[in-house]
Amino acid sequence: MKITLLFLNQLLVSGLLFLATPASAARCSNEIARGIDDSETDYYDAKRAACLVKESKALKASVFGVTSHRPDRAWKLTHALLCGKGADAEATIRPRILNPIKHLVVGYDQEKDTVTREYRTARDLMTRGCAFTPDAEALSGSVLKISYIPYSPHAYCGAAFILEFRKGDWLITETQGACD
Repeated sequence: MKITLLFLNQLLVSGLLFLATPASAARCSNEIARGIDDSETDYYDAKRAACLVKESKALKASVFGVTSHRPDRAWKLTHALLCGKGADAEATIRPRILNPIKHLVVGYDQEKDTVTREYRTARDLMTRGCAFTPDAEALSGSVLKISYIPYSPHAYCGAAFILEFRKGDWLITETQGACD
């Protein structure tokens, strides 16, 4: 188990676990365009891509439905994290990163390990449109969990952002992830 967590932590530190790189984001975009039907990505539902209009509207309604604290700000941050690709999204995310961010890694046998990670840029957190089956869940009155399936061509993964309402705005306080 420790080897599994060590490996996952090494992937996390190197930025390879579920943070999309420009190359994987481009591949993700190409996969979405052609319906994501090859054998390594058969669990992605291209119709549930987070940034498609229908899915985005559903997620927005979910965010607004589970929080009473400035849901417009929670939605703007959520949308920037999942769908943002440029300077505007980075400007939305950057001041809301509460460094160091806790990252919960769940191993293959469900053992959990928490590490901290310093995010130097907002791009390190952005999925750039390569997130599927998004969901919003209130963990408490001021804590929101945005979960999704990240694009990862060689593993089945799940990920989440934990947003907390502090001092009048939503901040990114934790990320979570697990891969099979």
